[in-house]
Amino acid sequence: MLRARLGYLPREASEAAFDITSAPHVPAADRRVDEAEVLRVLFEVLQSFPVEGSDSYVVTVSYEGLVHGLLEACHVPASHAEDVRGALAHARKLGRSAGRKKLALALRGLESVRAGALSAAVDRLWEAEDKGFGHQAQLKVLQDALGGSSAGTEAVRSLRQVLELACAMLPAGMSLGAGSAVRLVVDPALSLPRYRDGLVLHAGVKTHKKRAERVVATGGRYDSLVASLA
Repeated sequence: MLRARLGYLPREASEAAFDITSAPHVPAADRRVDEAEVLRVLFEVLQSFPVEGSDSYVVTVSYEGLVHGLLEACHVPASHAEDVRGALAHARKLGRSAGRKKLALALRGLESVRAGALSAAVDRLWEAEDKGFGHQAQLKVLQDALGGSSAGTEAVRSLRQVLELACAMLPAGMSLGAGSAVRLVVDPALSLPRYRDGLVLHAGVKTHKKRAERVVATGGRYDSLVASLA
């Protein structure tokens, strides 16, 4: 595939797609199993790659409704929603310091209580990741932050179920804890255009550049896209 680069020629890259779709009548519980199995296959593939130490590979996951629920719970108005979504989505690429500045600009003009609530939730989420507390700690942060959003709460519940199932299916000899080759991270702002119906995933391999990751796989559920082509 060719990846576009602003102001430069496209760069050739290899990237695997892990796509999920189910028929409309499939029960929600079975859909979660499908999503967990896709993660399990991804983990198995990454396990077969060369290991360059702990955190050689980073698997980032999200779930449809998480970022919307976060904005809803913090009472971010529609007039600011798109800018805030963009700031959150770019924060991982920019790094923490630049990401906080971009988020602050997007929140400019909001009441201090609303802006503070969202900034505090994001900081706690990043802290849980940076200190290696694990994806369960990140889910707890989101659960606490999304208490005022029914859609967000449901998204956290669904993602927790998927990750619990995926961890129960881990290939023999593999773990996702501190010091393991694969690190699992929750990022509610992870967004890929065609995946809009459940799990969204992104896998990267660490590079020599600080915080940089080279994408090796993306994927997620895209039932509505398939339905639109029927």
